[in-house]
Parts: sequence; structure tokens; C-alpha cells
Amino acid sequence: MYPSSKTAGATLNALMMDFVTSPALMELSRALIELHYTATRRCVKQKRVLKPYRLRNPYTIPGCCNLSSMSGQRGKELSPDEKPERVTGTHDLSDDQLVSMISSLSLSNERFRHYDHVRLAWIFLREAKIGPATERMVVTLKRFGLHHRGDLSRYHDTLTRAFMHLVDAHIRMTPDIDNFDEFADNHPSLLDKEALLHYYSDELLNGQRARTEWVEPDLRALP
Repeated sequence: MYPSSKTAGATLNALMMDFVTSPALMELSRALIELHYTATRRCVKQKRVLKPYRLRNPYTIPGCCNLSSMSGQRGKELSPDEKPERVTGTHDLSDDQLVSMISSLSLSNERFRHYDHVRLAWIFLREAKIGPATERMVVTLKRFGLHHRGDLSRYHDTLTRAFMHLVDAHIRMTPDIDNFDEFADNHPSLLDKEALLHYYSDELLNGQRARTEWVEPDLRALP
């Protein structure tokens, strides 16, 4: 006797859910997203148009994946040639020391590079939720800029807030990592200063309004 169409449908749905949520498929999805992100950056630089995709898997975050995850070895030690470029001026500081020196304005401007910005965001987001952590980051960067330059000409509000969203998304993907170097190894795309061009057009992100206030992305929503 054949099963009813209702029973067959339920069985099929269960099998599909097992397939969609399988670790292998999730890893493949993450790898494809990373490849699409790389292609998007290349097209932006060449002023070409790449059609957006629509993937709804919550484990796939555009621009937030590590191709090394395809090996199934999260946290694999990379060789010096494989490591993403790290221009940092605070590698000699512990997390607490970095926060202390930033807060007391005793860290020189030259030592605070993009890698250190991402690290500070990671520290703040591990201590608080996205809202309070973002406001803390905004206040910290504004104080730092005013102290070293006397104005906010280098502060970019949209970039600051959007990058906090990206870092938070990466933390949610690997919540057990408690060392920033390991975190950076697993999420090298965060070390790319142009990562937000996957979500914002160059014209919008570099416009004056985006520099002074929060502007929603015009290409795709942030994770």
C-alpha cells in the first residue's frame, strides 16, 4: 500500500530539511558566498555590474566567510604566506591594554590601524550587545579623532556602524573563539577595508551624508 500524499509530503519535507541544514551544505554555501564576494569586489574595481544572488540560509553571510572552512578544519593553522595581511600597531598589547590606552587617549594615531579597529570592535561586541557596543565604538572613535586631529574629518559614521554589524555577524558564526588572532584567521574578509562595498555602492558609501550620519545600504541588507 502506498503512503498518502500528505504522509509522503511530510516525509519529503523532513528529508529536505535534513539536507538543507547538513553541515556539508552549509560549508559549501559559505564557500560560494566568499567566492561571490571576491567576484563582486573585482567587478566594483572594474566598474562592471554583477547580478545579486538571493540565498536565505542563515549560516551564509555575504563577505563574512573563510574559504578554509571547506576543509572542515575551523581554526586550522595557516602558513605565513596564507595569512591575510595584518598591518597592526597594537599586537604587543593585550585586549585590556588596548581598551585602556584607547580610552585614556594615550595610544598614538599611527598605531591604530584597520586591523586594530576590527580588534577593538570585536572586544566591545564580546562585552555587550550590538546596540550598546556600537554606541561605545562611535563615542570612542570620535574622542580619539578629536584628540589627535582636533576635528572629526576622518570619522565615518556609516562605515563605523556597518562594520560593527559585520564583526557581530562573524562573532555569531564562531562564538567560541576568544582570541582575536584566531578570529581573524577564521574571518579574513574583515581585514579588507573595502568589505562594505558588497553592501554599499562606492558613490553612497563615500558620499558626505554617509560620513556624517547612518545610511542604509543600497545593494543588499547587512547581516
